[in-house]
Amino acid sequence: MANGRIHIRLDSCSVVGCAYHGTRLDRHLDIDHTELSQQEADFLLQEVKRKVGLKMLRELREIDPPSTHDNDT
Repeated sequence: MANGRIHIRLDSCSVVGCAYHGTRLDRHLDIDHTELSQQEADFLLQEVKRKVGLKMLRELREIDPPSTHDNDT
């Protein structure tokens, strides 16, 4: 998540009242939401990336939960 490369192309738009659910959320925010400043659009995009990244980590933990080993020797 540190480098910002999270696959968000299929996520829905997080702007209140918008029903967009397409393949290019980044373009949609820039083109269709002219009421947003560039900073606001960037912030929304980062929030979606954060949400998706946390969801991916949560799903990974469900598949492969951390083991509890005692390493006391």
